[in-house]
Amino acid sequence: MKSAVNHEKNHEEVLKEKLFENNPKIPPDGGWGWMIVIAFAVANMLLMSTVNVFTLMFKDKFNDLGLSATDTTLIINLNSVVGMAMGLIIGPMLKIFGYRKVSIIGGSIFAFGIIFTAWGDNLTYFVCTYSVGSAIGLGLCSSSFPLAVNTYFKERRTKAFGIAVTISGLGPIIFPQLISLLLQFYGETGCCLILGGICLHVVAAGLLLQPIKYHYKKVPAVKIKETEIHIEISSQQEQYCSKKSDYDDSTKDKNELNLLVERKCDNDEDKKSLGKISRNSSIAASLANVEEFYCNGNGNGIQTSQLPKKPTSSLSQKIIKLFDLDLLKDLRFLNLLMGISIAVFAEINFSLLTPLILADQGYNNVSIASFMSTLGVADIIFRFCAPFIGDWLKQTPQVMCIYSFVIAIIGRGMVMFSTSLQQLLAIAVGLGVAKGFRSVYLNLVIPAYLPLERLPSASGIQMVTKGIILIMLGPLLGVIRDLTGSYTKCIYIINTVTFITISMWTIEILYMKLKKQKSMTSPSIKITSNSPS
Repeated sequence: MKSAVNHEKNHEEVLKEKLFENNPKIPPDGGWGWMIVIAFAVANMLLMSTVNVFTLMFKDKFNDLGLSATDTTLIINLNSVVGMAMGLIIGPMLKIFGYRKVSIIGGSIFAFGIIFTAWGDNLTYFVCTYSVGSAIGLGLCSSSFPLAVNTYFKERRTKAFGIAVTISGLGPIIFPQLISLLLQFYGETGCCLILGGICLHVVAAGLLLQPIKYHYKKVPAVKIKETEIHIEISSQQEQYCSKKSDYDDSTKDKNELNLLVERKCDNDEDKKSLGKISRNSSIAASLANVEEFYCNGNGNGIQTSQLPKKPTSSLSQKIIKLFDLDLLKDLRFLNLLMGISIAVFAEINFSLLTPLILADQGYNNVSIASFMSTLGVADIIFRFCAPFIGDWLKQTPQVMCIYSFVIAIIGRGMVMFSTSLQQLLAIAVGLGVAKGFRSVYLNLVIPAYLPLERLPSASGIQMVTKGIILIMLGPLLGVIRDLTGSYTKCIYIINTVTFITISMWTIEILYMKLKKQKSMTSPSIKITSNSPS
């Protein structure tokens, strides 16, 4: 008797495994995901803050070594270019090694690049250690940590990014004061060594990025409703199947599985749905035949041409598959990609040129510092508030970015016409609001469009595109400064390229709405399985 009971329990466990076997894997949307958020926030704060304070740390040493302004800008800009160029390999690396290993490798390279920079005494040395060494690590980390957050979160993804970028936003406030203090006590070499040691915490953050397979939600498919197969007949004569049902070949196992699920059902509605299937097991076979007919073109009614066997992949095809270059055929992805790259160019250059623009307007260092501090405080506040405001407005990340671009254009334009510190600080609040929203939602535009498995490759392509845009348009601002004698005129170019992004994305949104309305009016065939009463 006891062995029979044990056998029944073991058989029930096997059926439970079958119940979970083919179910979709659902990200936790919490749990260990919050540790991932903290890891991303810490790593992002250390990486970005270190890059921002590099010139503050070495500006006096560069003067002592006799490095010109051209040499200094070469070191800084080459760091950005090398970091963006890592996008060529970051996609395949994330696919092969995963975000945890890539983040640990990247954090190690970045930290040791900063540590070895401490003994720099010539241009070549700084280029090798900082412009190339630390940039490689920065490029690896800048894609692996966001991918981990995107993997762990789906419904709460916006809130997760909002919390992460809010915490990382504390870096630009804390690090300049820390570097100033360290320079007083230890000089450039000691300060850089301590900063490199602090950056090793990026490796610790990378260790927190556990693979998602250990944290997937396991949800049994107990809610079995009547099965419907919708075949939408579009103008391109494409056929779709809206739902698929997998049934076991063995009738015995199938019936036992249904009985197990039936025991787990908590309400009459689920039991009623299960009863429909169990009373008429032939429905399963019928639906399988319908699916085979409509989805695979193997029905007896209409014969479809057999596809030829796939030839052996060539080298070019393997490269396309490895880097997922088929994404470049997606016009909507290209539109999003170009818009993000242009927006990043505008943001980076306005941030770098802000002190020079305000100096041309006649403001002193105290006023400029007050403007930047006010902008930074507003930025941090609205990084935290942005996800909640976005949920309240019920808008997509793309639309929220458009709102922030509009506010940014207005704020930058008003900077040129400000006449007092009070006006300037009010403008700083507006620009901080725009930057806070943009910092949260710009990272979510592509993840909201592409499936999770294509994000590593998309991230790499995005990094390369950003680098190309920066190289192409960056020198244009310098030419304008030389021709006009003022940095203020650069705002016209920055606002123009931002308006181009707004126009591109607005046209796309309107087109997709019209396409959706048109598809809703197209004819459809609906096949519903109902058991006989």
